[in-house]
This record gives sequence, C-alpha cells and structure tokens, in this order.
Amino acid sequence: MKRTASKIISEVALIMILTSTGYGQERCGTMQHLEMQKAMNPQVEIQMENLDLEVQQWIKLHKGQNKFGAIITIPTVVHVVYNSASENISDAQVISQIEVLNEDFRKMNADTSNTPDAFKSVAADTEIEFCLALRDPNGNPTNGITRTSTTETSFSTNDDVKFNATGGKDAWPTLEYLNIWVCDLSGGILGYGEFPFGIGNTWGLVVDNTAFGRVGNVSPPYHLGRTTVHEICHCFNLYHIWGDDGGTCNGSDGISDTPDQAGSTFGCPSYPELDACSPDTPGVMFMNYMDYSYDACTNMFTYGQKDMMLAVLNSVASGLKTSLGCIPPNALDASMAIAAPNDTACGTNAFYPEVTLTNVGSDTLTSVSINYQLDAELPKIYAWSGSLATLASEQIILSPLVASVGSHTLTVYSENPNGGTDGYLLNDSSQSSFAFVIGNSTTLTLNLGDFQIAQLLSWDVRDSMGIVVDSSGGYEKNKSYSEVICLPNGCYTFSFYDPPANAIGSFILSDAEGSTIASGNSLTDTSFSFCVTLPPPIDTTSINQIDEKLEDVIIYPNPSSGSIYIKTDKYGGNVNNFSIEIYNVLGERVHVNAQKEVSGNVVEIDMSNEPRGMYLMRVNTGSEAITKRIVLTD
Repeated sequence: MKRTASKIISEVALIMILTSTGYGQERCGTMQHLEMQKAMNPQVEIQMENLDLEVQQWIKLHKGQNKFGAIITIPTVVHVVYNSASENISDAQVISQIEVLNEDFRKMNADTSNTPDAFKSVAADTEIEFCLALRDPNGNPTNGITRTSTTETSFSTNDDVKFNATGGKDAWPTLEYLNIWVCDLSGGILGYGEFPFGIGNTWGLVVDNTAFGRVGNVSPPYHLGRTTVHEICHCFNLYHIWGDDGGTCNGSDGISDTPDQAGSTFGCPSYPELDACSPDTPGVMFMNYMDYSYDACTNMFTYGQKDMMLAVLNSVASGLKTSLGCIPPNALDASMAIAAPNDTACGTNAFYPEVTLTNVGSDTLTSVSINYQLDAELPKIYAWSGSLATLASEQIILSPLVASVGSHTLTVYSENPNGGTDGYLLNDSSQSSFAFVIGNSTTLTLNLGDFQIAQLLSWDVRDSMGIVVDSSGGYEKNKSYSEVICLPNGCYTFSFYDPPANAIGSFILSDAEGSTIASGNSLTDTSFSFCVTLPPPIDTTSINQIDEKLEDVIIYPNPSSGSIYIKTDKYGGNVNNFSIEIYNVLGERVHVNAQKEVSGNVVEIDMSNEPRGMYLMRVNTGSEAITKRIVLTD
C-alpha cells in the first residue's frame, strides 16, 4: 500500500509499538519529531502530500536511473555539541562515520556478502557519497566539523540542539549542506531525522554521540555507524521498513521492493525471519538499513529506496548537488576585515586604520593590494608583501587617514593576490561605521576567569567633576575583552564594580602609545586615578594620495553610479583594442568587450542597468592582464 501523510501514526501509537517489541530502547525518534512538527504546524500534512506528489513524479520519469548519470556527492557538516570531554568526540570518530556512509550508500560495505541470496537482486548501490565540507558558508576553509560547548546535559527530539539560543548550534545553510548534530540524546533515543518537506533551518539529523561512527566513544550493539545511515535516509524521505502501522500489515514504507513487515526488528535474527505480514520465505528484510536490527546485521538498500532518495536529491534537496561545499577553497583568496576602528576612532586630526589580512586560499599568499577609503574620498592603496600560509593572518596598520569630528565610514578591500585574480570575492571587503572623536585612545583589556554572575561586573570612568564619561558591563566568564575609551585632556577616576565580590581575572589600562596606565589581578571594587594628554597631530603631509591607477591603466570613477571609464597613455594609447571582461560576485560574466570609444585613449562601459554592488573587471592589454574591483552605487 502506498504511503500517504494520513497513514502516519501518532506518537502515542508509535511508543506502544516499540514497547510491544519487548526492547527497552527506542532507537529512532523520527516519528516523535514528526508528531511535534505536525502539532506546531497545521500545514505539515499538506507539505507532506505535496512532497509525495513531487517525488513520485520524478520516480515515474526517472525510475532506475541516476538523472545525471554521475555520483552525487553531498557536502556534510558535523556539529559536535558537548557537555563533557567524552562527548567532544574526536575528528577520527567523525571521519569514521563518513567512511561508513560512503561504504554503505555505495554498496562497498564488507558485510554486503551477508545479504541473503533472495534479496541480492534488489540490493542497490545508491550512487550517493558524502564529504566533510571543505569550505564553510563564507567560502573559508573548514574540516567540516564544528564544536560547541554547552551547559545542557542532554537533548531530546525538540530540536533545541539545532540552535545557538537553546544550547546547541545553528545549522549551516540546509540547502547547501547536510547538517548532522552529534550530542547526548536523552530517553535512550539513538537518533532522529527530519523528512524533507518544507526544508528549513532544522532539516538534517541528530545522532547520539555513542552511536556515531565506528571508532572512539561508541557503544555496542549500535557501534558501527548504521544509526547515522538510518537517520539520513529519513532526511531523504525513507520511512521505517515496517510502515509504522502497529502490526496490522496495512501500512507500507512506500517502496515496492521491500516486503511487508509487522513491526521493527531488534537483535540479529537468523535468516529467514518470518512474521504475520511475511509468513513465508524469504520473510522480512531485517538486514535493511531502515529496520532496527543491530548494526552488525544491517547491510543493504533496495533499488526502490535508491529511487526515492535520488528523487529527493533531484527535487526539493537539489541544492545539495550544486553546493560548493565539497570543493576546496580557491588557490588565490585573500580575506580582508577591519580590526579598527569599529565604534570610535580617537585622535587629534587623523587615525590609523588597522586591518586583518587572512589567506583563505590554498596557495601561500605573498602579495596583495589593499584599497582603503574614508567615506567618498579617493581610495588609497597599500601594497602588502610577505608570506601567509593557508588560514594564517596578519594585522596591518595602514597609513593614517585625516578625519573630521563626527560620523564616518571606512571601506577596505583586497585585490590582485599574488598578482592574480581572487577566486572568491565575497570575503574580500569590509566596512566599518564609526565616530571620530578628539581624544586619547585609552584601551582597557579584560581577561575574565571562571566565576559566577560575571554579568554583574561593570566599570566606569569619571572626570574630575565626578561625571561618568564612559562605562560598560554585562560580560561573560572565561572570556577576554578589549574596550577603547576616548578621553580628552584631563584627569579621571577608573572604577570596577562587582556586587557579588567574587570576580576573578586581570586587567590592563593602556594609553594610545601602548604604555600601561594601570594593571592588576583584582577586579573587586578596584578604583584608581590617572591623567591623559591629547596626542600631537599626526603628520600627514608626506602621505601620497594613490588613485585608481594600476600598471598605467586608470579606471574611474570608482565607485560609479553607471558609466565607468578606462584610460591609458601606455600600450600605444589605444584602449579600444583591449579585451575587457566584467564579472559579478557569483563569477558570472556580465560584460565582454562592450566598451564604447570616447577618445583615442579612453573607453566607456555602461553599467547603469546592472544591480548595485561589487564587480571584478579584467583588462587584458595583450602583454599583461590587470584585474580591478569596481563598485556600483546609487
């Protein structure tokens, strides 16, 4: 009988079925989770029916084949959420689970030989593989494993483990990554998956840390990684092989080549295993991954199950096929972030921008152009050179920028890493809105230890009249903080306030030159006086304004509201013979040699119909290629 949404039993009935098996552990919590979803969202039944129509249509057109005739590799991220050291499972345990998935889904598991002869003709290689993600949602390198320490001692099927706010870990984009949460599940449940209707930020699976992988912190008899295999299949729209019908033989898993079965199987039965729904040989398919048999006794999918999973991956979850998650980061990828200023910049007439350059490419980064501009002024260019290995970072202090008192915006972006084209544009720029204030930049560095009610620790700075000029609080224990306090000429009193009188930690208060004003290892009701002197103005007369000229090719204006001009007096002055291509941040080419000659050495490109944002222009002069970032604004 074909499964429909109306055939799904209630949570209470499911528990009764599992209890009637005589086995004390409810292995899978998927149906409980489904009942919770239905209780919270009346549209679930409709969504399930719509999903059924969509996947059945795909199966009708493509049954027995992989639509694109190629292996589907699914980017996977494993979120380890732990309360104790033993729950913080090793990378090796995680990797062992990925190995199990690839063996089982590709029918390369050593125990496939244990499949009874009667079922071997329907045992399928699903042509689905899994990789631990090599790049995160921001395009940065990753090992595909996140680790989150939590105060929660265990989790249930209510999805709390899937959110930072409830002690878990937020999902990576679920249409690009298969999210697996590994934690301590309560109530004896080993795992649960979420069916793929209305895919949102909870889609994925949760597995108990003792049933994940086949090495490390695993517990027999579910110690060979088959719980994760089982729960992933729920995410790909497979139901329990017995149909969750309470033993009436009226239900179905919706798969034509799995035999009817009265209930779940526990332990390791001998073949053939007969029951009321399949009383004759070959009996029930207890070795199917969608039953509850021990890990050592499950070893197969059927072709019908393969069709269902491929239908999901070619319809509602097709984003997993096109995700870049399994593709390592680009060879050249320089990431740029503003370290300072953020909220406030202190000084007399100017300030020094600080940026963090990170190499997120696979090649060692040896050079990059750092463009930085204040508000709508002409950008300046800092030519950085050095040696940064993959994931290494360097803090860079740029030449000072003259600023007036008030609000400003600093924009910084990198380009031309190692003289080439950056392979990923979205992490190349950074912007900071801040206020420039006349004063001395005084920095408070706090290192907090392990103590209760750290949120009550606070401090303030008062001038000679006792007026509070700055203050802060609401900290967390076991963390470090850096606070910038902008103070004009004068003398002040700094005070810590700790009502519980149990604060543990240290502090350093330093001036703009980095000299220590005060420091200590006590934060409880500490108070001291100090004076600051306004620093002398920064000499900016020797700072050259660097325009948009690179290798004698000038691109202007940049940013632009529409028209962009390219000019040169080199290369014979004939810009019109240059090859000019423009790409958006997705790597899509939006202009190819679409320039219009304005004069012998100037051409115009009309970008007025393109969306506002960042683009990459590549100019090939014939003897060299020049890559330049351009920005379209209103």
